[in-house]
Amino acid sequence: NGFAVLGDKVVFGATDNQYGAEVWVTDGTSEGTKLLVDIIPGTIGSEARHFRAGLNCVYFSAYDSEKGWTLWKTNGTPEGTQMVADVIPDNAKTKFTTNLAAVGDKFYFGANDEVHGQELWVTDGTEAGTHVIDVITGSSSSNPSQVVDINGVAYFKADASLWRTNGLQQGTFRVSNLEPFNWVLLNNWVYFSAFHPDHGVELFKVEFTKVDQQIVLEDIPEKIFGDAPFPVQASATSGLPVCITSGDELTILNGTATIVKPGTVTITIRQKGDALFNAAEPVEHTFCILPPKPTIMVSGLNIGEPVLTSSANEGNQWFENNQEIPGATEKTYTPEASCTFKVRVTTHGCT
Repeated sequence: NGFAVLGDKVVFGATDNQYGAEVWVTDGTSEGTKLLVDIIPGTIGSEARHFRAGLNCVYFSAYDSEKGWTLWKTNGTPEGTQMVADVIPDNAKTKFTTNLAAVGDKFYFGANDEVHGQELWVTDGTEAGTHVIDVITGSSSSNPSQVVDINGVAYFKADASLWRTNGLQQGTFRVSNLEPFNWVLLNNWVYFSAFHPDHGVELFKVEFTKVDQQIVLEDIPEKIFGDAPFPVQASATSGLPVCITSGDELTILNGTATIVKPGTVTITIRQKGDALFNAAEPVEHTFCILPPKPTIMVSGLNIGEPVLTSSANEGNQWFENNQEIPGATEKTYTPEASCTFKVRVTTHGCT
């Protein structure tokens, strides 16, 4: 029921009278050939098949009467053999995962979840990291097949056309409207054979180029020191994750910024690209984290000259009747006359 090389061993499907059709492993010797895992105990077996190596594992399909066909992986040990995802909703034997293939750090397969039709799926080896690429939106099927690694990008046939993807919906594009038979990369050109209504079956080529992307950042208004943590709403048009950095006025974790101190802060958003997308032009946004509104304490009213003290230790500027007092920038100020006084605090250009 198929073979796949994993390191110095071969993982394969085989049937015997004791275990039924199950997963076996061999190192090329009789003594080193043994049952790897008995997924369905007893003589029925899991009918494991479609073995393909990728991501330091071997992926395969297995069947049981409750879940139907599911996607599995193994690292060549019994404890390292586990189900990855169950995306086919019923247990019909005619509905199984197809066209398993590893491209870069992802693994692709075809399946029909009865919501999206027969479409391309991608996984990083975890259930949470498994999702559909809906080539034809809705329940119609694109019937993907022939997934091939071209420069770390998955090229595949779907909807009678040539497509490519980096594993994200936003990173899935039609390459040619012609229905391809086979394709290969040479000198940054993808060559493929296809039927053309005017020329018949001929050889075609299309250049392998990367796609530009842009960063989108929502405006961030001024903040005040002491405000609650706030989200930095930034994304890339590619759908790839962005990297957010800032000065030491903020700490940023998982897209949430926490204010550390007041001052002028610049947030920089980057996206380095991947096998399909060029790196995005970095985007910067500068805004103020205002110091807290200062308070004034008055002392010495009844024992001599009163003294005004600001709650801020630095950045003070004192005013008399709304007029700036030259040189009055200390934490304290001693008035020379009876007037209305106020203090303004500025930290790194933010007032």
